[in-house]
Amino acid sequence: MEPIRISPRISYLPASAPPLSADVGVITTSGAVWIFDVGSNDEALNLINSIKGERRIVLSHFHADHTANLQRLPLDKDKDKIYGGSFTRKKFADKADITVIDKDLYFDEGIHLFPIPSAHAKGCVGLETDGFAFVGDSTYCDVREGKAVYNAGQLQGLIKALKGLKAEKLLLSYEQPLECDREAEIIRLEEIYSLRKKDEPYIYPKRKITK
Repeated sequence: MEPIRISPRISYLPASAPPLSADVGVITTSGAVWIFDVGSNDEALNLINSIKGERRIVLSHFHADHTANLQRLPLDKDKDKIYGGSFTRKKFADKADITVIDKDLYFDEGIHLFPIPSAHAKGCVGLETDGFAFVGDSTYCDVREGKAVYNAGQLQGLIKALKGLKAEKLLLSYEQPLECDREAEIIRLEEIYSLRKKDEPYIYPKRKITK
């Protein structure tokens, strides 16, 4: 499997199964190569190991299909820096020093890291650059007893976070194609939020709402 290029600086290795392994984003700048998620399969591991020089690894959240390769990666504390949410940092405290993204951070050459409220997982993180925003699984629901469920407060925060981006396109894990119109995704999420009931913290969509 070969990486797919979507802009002069951005490419990604598509998700696969088995093992379930999320898309891995690669953004090349003059100072470093940014990697969004590390996946769990050998193809992703080999791709990341082939990157020389300064590496900046961003973990969208702690789920194994996005992070398992972190345990197998040889890390250089002088060349590799890792970013993620606070819960992700706790999960990998024995492996790596992870800088927590709990507010917007801006880096050279237009790299923007930001926290994302999400029903899917605690402490999601996104990366925005060049008109695209990698957001991992953050727009997906949680599942309880086989039913889709959204925390209303988190969903409201997610919508606000997406509205605050400049990127026209979102890059959502496992989507084919990976690119999704940001405005269309906001409309989809607002449709779900409109189903909330007064004084109930959770939203259970009564019908399937697709992307």
